[in-house]
Amino acid sequence: GTYQHHKELKAAQGIKITAQ
Repeated sequence: GTYQHHKELKAAQGIKITAQ
């Protein structure tokens, strides 16, 4: 649902920041 999507978005952002 929406909650799961929000979690994925936050996870993707965290990975992006870590990759940089």
